[in-house]
Amino acid sequence: MMDKEVRLPGPRIWTPVHLAEFFEFSIHWVYKVTSAKSSDPPPRCPGVSRLRFDTDSVEFQEWIKRQLGPGDAIDIKREHKV
Repeated sequence: MMDKEVRLPGPRIWTPVHLAEFFEFSIHWVYKVTSAKSSDPPPRCPGVSRLRFDTDSVEFQEWIKRQLGPGDAIDIKREHKV
């Protein structure tokens, strides 16, 4: 059985605000979960000095699935205001 891709709302490159809005958490949570002390931080865009996340990358897709938990079909259609 093949893993399904998680379809996330655009844009493809998320800022900390996008990630916080998606999970309905605070910006503080984003910075805490991305810190060096975090056991499972979200993968960042390589080569970018600012905190950015490529929602189409395999690593980010795997991370988001771990955060959302098990499920056969994951299709998130929330719209971001940013």
